[in-house]
Amino acid sequence: MANYTQTSNHRDFDDVIDWSEGGSLPQGDVDPLWTNPFFSTANNRIDVSHTVDDGEGGLIEKIRRLDQTSDGGSTNFRGSFAPNEKLVSTVEGRDDGPLTLTFDTPVAGVGARISVSPTQRFTGILRVYESTKRDAVPVAEYTVSGTGGFTSTETAPFLGAISDQANIVCAEFDTAQDCDFGFIIDSLRLLTTPTAQHSRARATRKIRKNGR
Repeated sequence: MANYTQTSNHRDFDDVIDWSEGGSLPQGDVDPLWTNPFFSTANNRIDVSHTVDDGEGGLIEKIRRLDQTSDGGSTNFRGSFAPNEKLVSTVEGRDDGPLTLTFDTPVAGVGARISVSPTQRFTGILRVYESTKRDAVPVAEYTVSGTGGFTSTETAPFLGAISDQANIVCAEFDTAQDCDFGFIIDSLRLLTTPTAQHSRARATRKIRKNGR
């Protein structure tokens, strides 16, 4: 069984999806359809989906692409990400479900900075899965606390999970609160192969378990 640890350091990863390469999301309040998949710099494929309560007991899929900026506008976000960072937002409002990410090739780690509208306090949640089945349970779940900001200072908290095996096929970002205008993540960081540090830790645990 894989072993998981939480990380707040984006430098623990070796690949990135910046929401621009190989796919497209709608700009502004438009049609809920988008083009999948997106591709990382190492050509890993990721499919993006998101569910939001339609107010009538059903679920619909809506998501929006925004850009970090110091100005307002329907496609801009005045948050606490890096200047001009490409963002994915679950901006459709309250009672929105998690942002679900599925990977064509299993990865050993996933993470991103997460935030909400300025001044709102929130608890970000990351769940990782080794199965894409509908009834799958997360093999690890981590949280981080933060407050939405106004400046392009890249101070939104980073929330990541790393494994000693490349077993992650699905990840969910979420918030514990029903935040106004949903939540936002920046470029998705991926770890394509386990690091030597995590592999050594796994080997050490095996030795201890066997009493050697």
